[in-house]
Amino acid sequence: MNIKEVVTGFTIDVIASTSFGTDTDANGDRSNNNSFVFNGVRLFNFNPLKLAAVYSLPRSVLKSIGIRTIFPDDSLEFFVKLCRKIIQTRRRNKESQTNARKRTDLLQLMMDSFVYDKDLKATNYHRLGVDMDRDGSLNEIGQTDFERKRQTLTEDEIVAQCMIFFVAGFETTAATISHCIYQLMKNPSIQDRLYDDLCKQLDHEPIIDSKCKSNDLIEYCDTLLNKMPYLEAVIKETLRMYPPVIRIERRLGVNYYKLGGIPLVKNVLVEIPTIAVHYNPEYYPNPDRFDPERFMPHNRSKLTPYTYLPFGDGPRNCIGIRFAYQEIKMCLAQLISRYRFECTPETPDKLQFLNGSIMLNSRPFPVKVIKR
Repeated sequence: MNIKEVVTGFTIDVIASTSFGTDTDANGDRSNNNSFVFNGVRLFNFNPLKLAAVYSLPRSVLKSIGIRTIFPDDSLEFFVKLCRKIIQTRRRNKESQTNARKRTDLLQLMMDSFVYDKDLKATNYHRLGVDMDRDGSLNEIGQTDFERKRQTLTEDEIVAQCMIFFVAGFETTAATISHCIYQLMKNPSIQDRLYDDLCKQLDHEPIIDSKCKSNDLIEYCDTLLNKMPYLEAVIKETLRMYPPVIRIERRLGVNYYKLGGIPLVKNVLVEIPTIAVHYNPEYYPNPDRFDPERFMPHNRSKLTPYTYLPFGDGPRNCIGIRFAYQEIKMCLAQLISRYRFECTPETPDKLQFLNGSIMLNSRPFPVKVIKR
């Protein structure tokens, strides 16, 4: 079977529910009639020429030739319109909704911090905030100013955040799960150890279903998410070998800095090649070998700071890092608990990656699935 196709359906369902408040059945309905699934998959079919133009031409030129983003315009517009439609529908139904009926998805959480554009202008919210010193530390301000600090989101900001969450959490998570399964197939001893650990840590009940009691589910999630270092190590090693984003970009925030003899000025774009860092034998001995032991608690002291960058690092790392880890852990735990994954004669010795993408995305590979 094509495991990437299956986990892509799973991640679409998760993002649709948690970000857009929309229930989909991506693995059950793969026809083009399911607009959410169709546009979700199509959103990541990048046009190589468009991608090259975005990364090589100035914004003024891109604007003149009608290029706004690297994504297909019609699929991007579909999700923007969907967001606005859901917001408007929930706003109309707000009076009749009770807290018990209100969805607790990302969209609703942001709507609870919503402010109308006309109110924004009337109250000068956009001009309010905490003053900062040049060195970035907070100034002391009065209580009145603090209370007036902007704490709300406009409709455009809500739509933008939903899109960021979708783009960052859909294809990247699906790729990580499929890459992890590939390595578990190629390393059956690691897969066996992970399965045994799941059974041991979860009291021989690693599988959850709709019949689980609330307290059992809470205990299960707490153990899975917080008390399983080997599962976390397997995921982290997968992300080391296959970071979803192949490079990180940052603009220099200081007036001048010299890096390795190269002078850098303020606002210059600095690109960090994630792959090169993750495969540097100085930081990770035998970097081509899949070795979760690197990230076990007893080996963490050996890791060099700022050399593990699948989600970036520092105060501006990926905002969805915790969500991604939770989603990947839950998915892998259920898959490994139910099935054993093995190579087929057609399984490649090494993953083949797609060209013309900003993400590390492998070509589909066959998997033999055996029910436990």
